[in-house]
Amino acid sequence: MAPVDLNSLRAGFAGRRYAELIQHHIRRQGTAQLYSAVNGTVDLLPPAARVLAEGFIDRWNTRVYDAAFWRSDCSDVFDQIIEE
Repeated sequence: MAPVDLNSLRAGFAGRRYAELIQHHIRRQGTAQLYSAVNGTVDLLPPAARVLAEGFIDRWNTRVYDAAFWRSDCSDVFDQIIEE
């Protein structure tokens, strides 16, 4: 697997609202497929990491109730995710 350039990835996210990114993926894949993909990815982790990933997801899920979060620039959300 090729290394990921986080700076380039971040730059690609800049200038779009986070809500637009999520809407794009829901339109392309649907919520059921996205949910399945997340669960499948978490299931690939070792048990100890799985618990950490589930906690991370739970913490981020609380943000869905904040309208300002959805208006955030994707690059800012990316920075917050990487920082955590």
